[in-house]
Amino acid sequence: MGLRRVTACFGLALTAFLAACGGGGTTNSNSNPQPSNPQAATVSISFQPAPVKSVFINADIQLTAVVGNDPNNYGVDWCVTAPGQACGPCNGSTCASVTPLHTRSGEPVFFHPPQTFPGNTLSVNIVAFATADHKQNVVAPITVSGFAGNLNGRYVFQATGTRPDAAQNVDVPYQITGVVNLDGNGGVRLTNVNGLLIGGEQTYSGKTGFAVAHITGGTYSLGPDGRGILTIATDDSTLGAKGTETFSLSFLSNSTVLIAQVDGTASVSGSMELQSSSPSPIAGFAFVLSGTDGAGSPTALGGILNIDQPNGGISGNGTVADQSYLGLLRNCQGLSVGGGTGGISGSVSAPDIFGGIQFQLATCFSQTPLQFKGYIVDNRRIKLIETDLDPKSGKGFATAGIAIGQGSATGTFTGAQSFTGNYVFGISGFDSGIKLPSSLTLAGSFAASGTGTLTGSNDEVIITKSTLIGDGFSGNYIVDPSGVGRVDVPVAFNQSTNVTLSTPELIFYLSGNGGPALVLDSDVTAGAVGVGTAFPQASSPIAFGGNYGFYWSNLTQANFGQAQGAWTTSDTTGTMTVDGASKTVDGLVDGPGFFGQNAIQLTGDLQSPSHAPPGVFGGSLTALNSGLGATPVQVDYYLADSNHGFVLETDLASSTLLGYFAARTPVCPGCP
Repeated sequence: MGLRRVTACFGLALTAFLAACGGGGTTNSNSNPQPSNPQAATVSISFQPAPVKSVFINADIQLTAVVGNDPNNYGVDWCVTAPGQACGPCNGSTCASVTPLHTRSGEPVFFHPPQTFPGNTLSVNIVAFATADHKQNVVAPITVSGFAGNLNGRYVFQATGTRPDAAQNVDVPYQITGVVNLDGNGGVRLTNVNGLLIGGEQTYSGKTGFAVAHITGGTYSLGPDGRGILTIATDDSTLGAKGTETFSLSFLSNSTVLIAQVDGTASVSGSMELQSSSPSPIAGFAFVLSGTDGAGSPTALGGILNIDQPNGGISGNGTVADQSYLGLLRNCQGLSVGGGTGGISGSVSAPDIFGGIQFQLATCFSQTPLQFKGYIVDNRRIKLIETDLDPKSGKGFATAGIAIGQGSATGTFTGAQSFTGNYVFGISGFDSGIKLPSSLTLAGSFAASGTGTLTGSNDEVIITKSTLIGDGFSGNYIVDPSGVGRVDVPVAFNQSTNVTLSTPELIFYLSGNGGPALVLDSDVTAGAVGVGTAFPQASSPIAFGGNYGFYWSNLTQANFGQAQGAWTTSDTTGTMTVDGASKTVDGLVDGPGFFGQNAIQLTGDLQSPSHAPPGVFGGSLTALNSGLGATPVQVDYYLADSNHGFVLETDLASSTLLGYFAARTPVCPGCP
């Protein structure tokens, strides 16, 4: 995955190396013919000093061989091969991973590890031959470590976006959530579950319903720059390419990786997080989900679930649920206040072997129970996906989202003072005119006073209207008397023309304990709905610079061959380096058809934003053929702190882009 040119013999599989370099007897591996030397029997060769025995993928090493009794100074021939294999006939342009291939006695060569290979380690032999007599040689066994054993354990993944509908020749909403067990060495660890060897499971949903697939295998690799590839083999042939999905990876740390599907069968992006524990959930959880109903109409859900009964029971006390549906807002509250029409109750099952749980909820806005599969990340985070059917159409509700536990803060949100401080938020959703993810995008920052007033600024894009650049907004808020953290915020967008263009209803569900809030957006004026996260913002000034990983979803006009007027999404991951001093952005983007060594170069700059609240930076980005095109797009970066935030497209182009970026740690010692 790195940028360094790598020789052809070290490809994605060691067998490719052996096939290209051949086998058989030992021969000279450079263009100098082996001389005839009557004194060859007394020639000797040794490494001086002794070579190192291991190296990380990003580090070159130096080796030196000294030839004894070589009066004509024929020197040393070099080659690299797999253990147990002889050097075959090859030349520097196709096989050499040491340079140069021939040296004088005592002159060094450099070994360049391959940029990627299967698994976490690769064993090679570096062989030094006395040119005067190839029977005299020494071997240096070297172990190359690829990614320091990172990605070891069960990872909960979730990605949302679109999938082509062959019948209509358009893209439709699609989401996946599941668990995969990675072994730290480039493979999927299999577990015997009821007689089946499986490495996890995946739940997916779309307009035709939902299904669960077993994960039966897979591979992954990480390059020195933190970009990588994950393949997941399943027992469902409708997924990916005949049951195998391929994802690009952007490594942030051993606990968090950003992902996007790049096999061309779907366009989804999201994250993968290490499952540190999978306890039965108890107490309050803030939650949000968004997607479409069985007829393809946008819908979103949010609320607080208070698991207050033995064995996962939900009595309805201290519980709130809101549904935003085509711009209409309906709510159910355990304590009937603020227009609530009744309680929400149900149950949640105990976790299975992969930390999977099942919610079944009775609400005031559905005649049949709502069902959600949850995959536990830890005692505070659960990734959710809906698993019920629309009773009218018989088709699936396609929603997905997250839940964040309130823990000891459950039931303590007793007034406006419960919501205070500075926040940065990002919302992705659906514009009812297009009904595709990311047709609504919104990012902003605000300050909640703790006394019932809220002020801030934001950028909003509703694709069927126009890009709305907000100079600022203000509003009043209340915290529900139920004390479970529901905050209604009527927001007026103040444009430079002093005209109010949109008045969405923002509802914040508090997690407490200094954690993020979840957000539901019900835009009655525009008929758009969405959900997102509001992160507490660090104190100003906030520096912007360093190495980051990112994912984004970009909605654009459909490519050739799709229905007229259709739209398509392009979901990608990548890495970027932001230089705060020179105000430049540089990186690589992985997406369908251009991942790995074919990644697209990302360039950009930092500028003054269209408005200047704390922690907001403007700029432009360009990445040919990655969904951005050749023309720079204008973006604003909303930073929660120097380590993470949101990026949103802010120009008037017929496209939307919303992404998340976070600081990344090196994948191995010495890696960038």
